[in-house]
Amino acid sequence: MNDTLQPLIHSLRCFAAERNWQQFHSPKNLACALSVEAAELLEHFQWLSEAESQMLSAGKIAAVRDELADVFIYLLQLADKLGVDLLAAAENKVAANEAKYPIEKAAGSSKKYRVVGNGVGRSIAARHPYRRQRLKRSVLGHQDGTAACTLYEVEDLARRFPEAHRML
Repeated sequence: MNDTLQPLIHSLRCFAAERNWQQFHSPKNLACALSVEAAELLEHFQWLSEAESQMLSAGKIAAVRDELADVFIYLLQLADKLGVDLLAAAENKVAANEAKYPIEKAAGSSKKYRVVGNGVGRSIAARHPYRRQRLKRSVLGHQDGTAACTLYEVEDLARRFPEAHRML
C-alpha cells in the first residue's frame, strides 16, 4: 500500500483491534459495509435535480462529507485486507480508461466504450458465441429470447458477482 495512506490505514487497524472488530472485517463484510455507506451517501442526492445537487446547503455538505468519509474508510479497510494498493490501482485504471476512451472518439460523449467503437471489451456473446442462447434463456430470461437487459449489463453483474458465472 502507498506510504501516503499508511498512517490512516494503521489508525484504522488500531481502532478495529482495540474493539476486537477484526473478526468481523472479512472482505465480504467490508464490501457489504462499503455498499451500505455508498447507499447512505446516495440518499442525500435522491430526488434532487441536477441543479439542486450542485447547490447543497452547508449542513447537507457536512452530512455528505461524513458519508464520503465512511465510504473511504471501508474502501481503505477492504483494500488493506486484500493487499490492494489503491493509489496504484487508480492510476492503472485511469491509464486503462484512457485507452478505452480515446479523446477523438469519446470527447463530449457519455457512451460506453463498446458504443464508442474502439474495439476494446467485446461482449460475452462475441467472446463466447456458444453462450449466446444460454445467456438469453438463463440470465435475460424471456421465453421468446428477447433481452431483459443488455449483454453489457450481464457482464457488469458478472464482474460484481464472480460466483454467478457458475449459473451460466
